[in-house]
Amino acid sequence: MVANSDQPVADGSIHSESVDVEALTKKYAEERQRRQRADGLAQNVELEDSDKLASLAEDPFVDHDALNAETPALEDGQEVRVFILGAGIGGLIFAARIIEAGIPAEDIRIVDIAGGYSYGEELRGQCERIARHYGFADKAMFRTKVTRAEWNDDTRRWALEMEQDRGPGNEAIRLTAYTQFFCLCNGLLNHPKAPKVPGLETFGGQMFHAARWNYDITGGSPTDQKLTGLQGKRVGILGTGPTSIQAVPKLAEYSEELYVFQRTPSSIGYRNQQPTDPVEWKTKIAAKPGWQLERTKNFDLLSQGEPGDDRYLTDGWTKLKPFAAFTGRSDAPVMTPEMVPKHIQNYLELDAPFQERIRSRVDQVVHDRRTAETLKPWYPTWCKRPGFHDEYLQTFNRPNVHLVDIADTKGITGATTKGLIGGGQEIELDVLILSTGFRPLIDIHNPDPGSKGNTVIIGRNSVTMADKWAVRGTATLYGSMTSSFPNLFLSGLSQASSGPNYTGAVEELARHAAYIVAESLRRVDDPGRLAVEPSVEAEEAWVAEVLKYDRFGSPINVCDKFEQVYPHLESIDALWNKKWKFPCERSLYPFHDGQYEDFAPIFETLIQKGIHDGYSEEYTREFLPTCEDLAKRGDAALDAGDKPSAVSLYLRACAVYRIARFPYINSDVKRQAYEAQKRTYMKAAALFDCPVLDVHIPHTAGQPGLDEGTEVPLYVRYPQGASGGRPCPAVILMCGLDGHRPDNTARSEEFLARGWASVIVDIPGTADCPADRRDPTSPDRLWTSILDWMEKEGTFNMAKVMAWGLSAGGYNAVRAAHTHANRLAGAVGQGAGIHHFFSRAWLEKAKDHEYPWTALPALREKFGYATTNEFLDNAQKDFSLVETGIVDRPSCRLLLVNGTHDGLMPIEDSMLLFEFGSPKEGRFFTQLLHMGYPPANGSVYPWMEQVMAK
Repeated sequence: MVANSDQPVADGSIHSESVDVEALTKKYAEERQRRQRADGLAQNVELEDSDKLASLAEDPFVDHDALNAETPALEDGQEVRVFILGAGIGGLIFAARIIEAGIPAEDIRIVDIAGGYSYGEELRGQCERIARHYGFADKAMFRTKVTRAEWNDDTRRWALEMEQDRGPGNEAIRLTAYTQFFCLCNGLLNHPKAPKVPGLETFGGQMFHAARWNYDITGGSPTDQKLTGLQGKRVGILGTGPTSIQAVPKLAEYSEELYVFQRTPSSIGYRNQQPTDPVEWKTKIAAKPGWQLERTKNFDLLSQGEPGDDRYLTDGWTKLKPFAAFTGRSDAPVMTPEMVPKHIQNYLELDAPFQERIRSRVDQVVHDRRTAETLKPWYPTWCKRPGFHDEYLQTFNRPNVHLVDIADTKGITGATTKGLIGGGQEIELDVLILSTGFRPLIDIHNPDPGSKGNTVIIGRNSVTMADKWAVRGTATLYGSMTSSFPNLFLSGLSQASSGPNYTGAVEELARHAAYIVAESLRRVDDPGRLAVEPSVEAEEAWVAEVLKYDRFGSPINVCDKFEQVYPHLESIDALWNKKWKFPCERSLYPFHDGQYEDFAPIFETLIQKGIHDGYSEEYTREFLPTCEDLAKRGDAALDAGDKPSAVSLYLRACAVYRIARFPYINSDVKRQAYEAQKRTYMKAAALFDCPVLDVHIPHTAGQPGLDEGTEVPLYVRYPQGASGGRPCPAVILMCGLDGHRPDNTARSEEFLARGWASVIVDIPGTADCPADRRDPTSPDRLWTSILDWMEKEGTFNMAKVMAWGLSAGGYNAVRAAHTHANRLAGAVGQGAGIHHFFSRAWLEKAKDHEYPWTALPALREKFGYATTNEFLDNAQKDFSLVETGIVDRPSCRLLLVNGTHDGLMPIEDSMLLFEFGSPKEGRFFTQLLHMGYPPANGSVYPWMEQVMAK
């Protein structure tokens, strides 16, 4: 039990005698389940993307007439040396440091979509002082967004396409400017969002977003906080994050009734705001040059729980040592997977008394017991941004303030013309304030830094930043630059320093960028032709260095990894436009070998007809005419002697067949699509330089009387020159739940390039696999038959045979690594679910996560259960490699690969394997999803090369 004998001490904190971490963790899980939504962040819509709410995103402070009368800082066609996108704190710091490095202010221009500096008098005043001091106050162009930035290798310049909003009744101005150096400083929180509440647009009262505070509604001004416009009104504020914490006390003071709608409470620590002593400031703090950097460093050290000078720097952040689980530490160790469980436990133990003090403070301050319980945060410190305030909790003691708990209904359930429906009741409101936050700091589906400003960034060879980072993952040197994008400087969080003080991180990046600009210009003979960028090797080395420490952040996994952006389950429209369109345009999974032009019309038809269920026959039938047309065109090309076109058309047809039979072959129509895909694929494969052989081998290890077939179908490719006298290494590629033998051309090409053969096999319970899907030991006999045939065939070097299992195939690769350890040189389990994956708790949570459709029907059939409940009740007992003792055996060399945010196969399954049997190797990709795709392959191939070499 949690001790309840905490007492206040002199500094306002509270000390806990003891905390039962195990009980606390259970409580955290229960509370998370109360408020968790299956749609994650898809529950929200950005204001600018909503036809009905877009007006709420408009800047209420911009003076269009005054700005229109000014001489513009940029003319169409103008060239400048340095162009900074973003005029906030980051842009100001970049400009200042670049000027200090020797670039004249006249050579710099700053562009921002805002109408000027927002109110908040001290902050705005400091921003304007910086601009005046460094001489670039007249070098900024506001109300302007950069829609496209493209590098020209011939001119060594960035071309920047812009659009300026001139205000109501005025047509927007479009212009293009050119720059040698491009600094991307478009900030972190700049796209307000609102919940997708049914009927919200019909609300008849006044409404605004807290990020666009409307003083016309509330009364007051930036210099006058008397919100007299709210007197006599019923006011609602939706959200209880940092903005709401600041606003609620003032709203309560002037509203007749204030309703605070809360799903997840914030943790509220002491702020202890005190006036600054001018004498102490001048004589002890700002007493020497460099005091600001020293103070920043001390703040970072103290807030991360590291030793620092706290004599003149002490607040809630500097005492919040557990938050280092989110930010990291400068002295963080390199951790092995075996160290992770203990590391998580250590941080939970460190955090428990901190959060218990926070909850005890609620009891001390809030009089009503029910309200106090509702305001308590039941999660670790690092799972939600901490708040610090000395009036927020006290506000709930006012008789006109009402806390509306919407956790059990997982948010607001609806809106009417009169108010909101939440907590099981309709609450009438005159004014509604949306304090519902912004676009996520880092979107794991689209980490492209240009997306923060909705800017398409195009580098060398017409490669977009979005494409590069989608294929290779986030890749930078020091978080400052990225290869193929010369003279471009970044200011975001990715692979750079992190901490509560974002300004300090930007300062480091700005100084680094300024040094590179000035020093590079100094070193070259022709400064006008300078193009500087990191090498791919340097970039990869830095990525590797960052990844060395990623396991230090593993406590984050205690938070709800399912609170991510997964909007594709809403409809076929959402699946196409929010999940599949992007990879389809780039021929990425699951559209390998396909072309966008083949799929777009099909999905338009599916959307028009409202066909969403991928398991249905009507879904599959919409694809078949396109498949058949492409295959016929392939035949015609072959008859005309155009083999390259024939191969391309056949493979395009196969790509469409694959999506047609997605996600599982569960009907005659899908089986027919698969059979047609195989026939078409073999037409293409026969034309390859190294053809694919459709080999059916005897299932010699199969047991009579069981539900096992008599032959095993394989796709085999041999490298040129392989023979009995010159045997070749080989990879047994174990397919997945929805990917089968004809879907692996790219991987088999990678093997051939290394001189390896490929033996591709469908896994039990899918496609043509002869194994008994219900028998956990049947795969063992399958691999024995394949390995026996390979040994007898004579062309394979049996000392260099590896297995690689993908997704559901990862389970089979891990199992084979243990059951056939003496016959495999190594194995790769990529995205493998081996134990926790089979639990009811995980399957019920993961079924509607990142997979295109609910995965449960396919998984149930794959493992041979008659009903979903039978599957959920028995799968772990029957198939877990832990429960069945497989992992206790020694294994061959085994590499485990996955993304830490995998929502199909839990990353904990890969980590769990390090606790059993032989030593394992692992590569886990922070914040990436299933299989660590797409950059994971870049780690797998070098590892396989190393194993094959030995």
